Amino acid sequence: MGIKSGIRVIIEKLIGRKIVKRHPFGVSPLDDLVFRFPNYPFEVIFDVGANIGQSAVPFSTRFPKSRIYCFEPIARTFATLSQNLRHCKNVESYQMALGAIRSEKVMTSMKNSDMSTLKAGSDTDMLASGEARTEIIKVDTISEFCGRHHIKRISYLKIDTEGYDLEVIKGGKEMLDRSEIDFVELEAGMNPKNKLHVPLEEIKEYMENHGYSLFGIYEQVQEWITQKPILRRSNLLFISDKMANK
Repeated sequence: MGIKSGIRVIIEKLIGRKIVKRHPFGVSPLDDLVFRFPNYPFEVIFDVGANIGQSAVPFSTRFPKSRIYCFEPIARTFATLSQNLRHCKNVESYQMALGAIRSEKVMTSMKNSDMSTLKAGSDTDMLASGEARTEIIKVDTISEFCGRHHIKRISYLKIDTEGYDLEVIKGGKEMLDRSEIDFVELEAGMNPKNKLHVPLEEIKEYMENHGYSLFGIYEQVQEWITQKPILRRSNLLFISDKMANK
């Protein structure tokens, strides 16, 4: 054992935990991807369900050469998002949702903006936890948006739409089939009693059928409504088989 290793062991014994140079796998999806693919250029990032920019701002700082597209349909939330991103020169924001088909829909807007959803039949407990109202919003699809904006490939697609994630990814089916999206992060339900989020099994089957494999599981959240020690939801990160085989 070298001197540095010996000192580290002593310190670890004193503080009662391991000292690591990076987060353990499964804590940060971007840290894991950068570690596994150190030379990968995050050229185009989609933040679907951008809310007030809590993901977009770190994206912009960490990947200043990327083009980042944010999608947030709720008017008052979009206004806050735009304000928070005013200094992020590599970010474009769109007041719209993404889904399986282009349309207009009625969206449930919550007092807590990160709980707003397009999911029909959302948990009554979820609606009761805030002041709900409805808003008519525009819905586009990933494939059609990319076609109009001449986007050939998405490096990182992050979806956080409170139960509407599978509908969003269905709108990019053509791009999935051509492996034109390298990494996809979605929210999934881990408990069958969770009626808001799409079950892990359903998302996993869909992604695998279109040439994607599970890379990692992140942000594990237990049942905060009932306070039961049961896993409620997690974020799943998928990688295209084409990327995985490079």
